[in-house]
Amino acid sequence: MRFLIAFDGSSGAVACAEFLKKLMKEDDIVEGLFVLNDTTVPMKFNFFDGIRTVENIEDLLKSLDDLFNAIFENHKNKSFKYLIQERANIADEIVRYAIISNADIIVTGTSKLKGI
Repeated sequence: MRFLIAFDGSSGAVACAEFLKKLMKEDDIVEGLFVLNDTTVPMKFNFFDGIRTVENIEDLLKSLDDLFNAIFENHKNKSFKYLIQERANIADEIVRYAIISNADIIVTGTSKLKGI
């Protein structure tokens, strides 16, 4: 199976990733995807450990990559990707990426993401 998880570092995304980890088999593939549709800095993000202000995009992406890889540290077939699409509909971009990457299942948390 190829899983695509919408991953923004929020408590919902982290809980979703932890749940998915329990369902995955050893040879399954998991890709985390973060879609950034506003690059105006500073940015406020609702991370799993509280609201953070981010001064640059590179720090944000590094934090998300580190968190995603820490959650799936024992899984060999993992990767974290990001898309920067100004003013894009995040749900549309996730579905578009799922099609391009041949994902079998899209996994999301429940907060704020609508339209998938």
